Amino acid sequence: MSANPTLTIEDGHMIRRESRHPTSNAQLILYRESSDMDKHRHEYPIQNISRGGLRFSSSDSYEIDERIKISVYLENKEMHQAHARICYCLNGNEHDGNYFYGVSFLDKFVDMSLVN
Repeated sequence: MSANPTLTIEDGHMIRRESRHPTSNAQLILYRESSDMDKHRHEYPIQNISRGGLRFSSSDSYEIDERIKISVYLENKEMHQAHARICYCLNGNEHDGNYFYGVSFLDKFVDMSLVN
């Protein structure tokens, strides 16, 4: 596994070194680690993406540092697959029960020329 060069830690806080790109037409297919991959397949909209990670919204619960496998689709075409981890969770809208999760890619980075 490689370190994530898009983040640094200063005084206990993550500092982002690369910009995020908002998305309106990207989907995340997320697989929880399990022997039955189809049973643990979930699909979520992506709010933003960067070279080293992304943010998605979900009403499902995930643990910080949970290891996952992901596929990113842009305009219904798969553009990226990686092993990843959940790196943060923010409360979303209280009315819809959604959370915002941050994902860090562990083994591959996004080719941002496909997003821009």
